Amino acid sequence: MALNPVTFRYKDNTDDAQPITGFIAQEVQALFPSFVIEDQESGYLALAKSNFGVLSIKAIQELKTELDAKSTEVDELKKMLLEQQEQMQKMMEMIEQLGE
Repeated sequence: MALNPVTFRYKDNTDDAQPITGFIAQEVQALFPSFVIEDQESGYLALAKSNFGVLSIKAIQELKTELDAKSTEVDELKKMLLEQQEQMQKMMEMIEQLGE
């Protein structure tokens, strides 16, 4: 299950209230129980939004690590391709010399 951003209006707001984009607390609770706070009086769930900053930074760091690994892999593949092109060029030159 992934977090799905949704746009909604609270039931008790007026019709002209601005829509809110966020997450459904119950969905967040299934993945990150510590990110959800329950109001003792109303029983409503709310999100501890400050926790999302830490989660976002961690996700960015993980993506950066993956990107660095892919960049290294691409560099290695480019080097291999260049070497193969050079070898192919030498082979073509040898074939031409044999034909003379």
